[in-house]
Amino acid sequence: MKSGAVDVNVNSLRAVNFDSDPVLGEFLEKRAGRIIDPLVNSEVARLEGIVAQMRKAVSDVQAMRMEVASYKEVTLRLAMEVGALHKMGLLSRPGAIEGKHIIMATSSAFGVPIDKLLGSERPNHIAFPRMAAMWVMREKLEMALMDIGQIFNKDHGTVLHAVKRVPRIAKVDRLFAENLNKVIVAFNWEERE
Repeated sequence: MKSGAVDVNVNSLRAVNFDSDPVLGEFLEKRAGRIIDPLVNSEVARLEGIVAQMRKAVSDVQAMRMEVASYKEVTLRLAMEVGALHKMGLLSRPGAIEGKHIIMATSSAFGVPIDKLLGSERPNHIAFPRMAAMWVMREKLEMALMDIGQIFNKDHGTVLHAVKRVPRIAKVDRLFAENLNKVIVAFNWEERE
């Protein structure tokens, strides 16, 4: 059936014309409307759903782009700060570097925002970098467990657990070990083996 016309081709040799019978023409339009309208409505609803998903995907990509930009900003700030520390000669004495520099380096290496590192969320992608920062502060800066705990708002037992766990995580998680080494190398300490 053609839209706007009432001719229906049943057979190429025979055509039925509904112009001559308005009752049949009206019946056909109503019947076609009952069949086609739900199909059209469901297709429109499906397309609207796809458009909504695409809008959400675009929004997610824009949010990720903003996050990546903020990580670049952190990395740039860290590079400038590390450069200033090099000039002052502080990097040759690891004990002179404050814990905040370790947190910045860890944030940059692992791609986790500083507020997440200092927060209380516990998924592995946040908790493991937090443990790495604690391990670096303990092993490289020789900070007291209680001092590290104050920075992260944790008790000394939690810090001790993190310090003991980091070497085990580094043995089984290659990416974690690489990121931990980035933090260590940033301060001219020897790499972990």
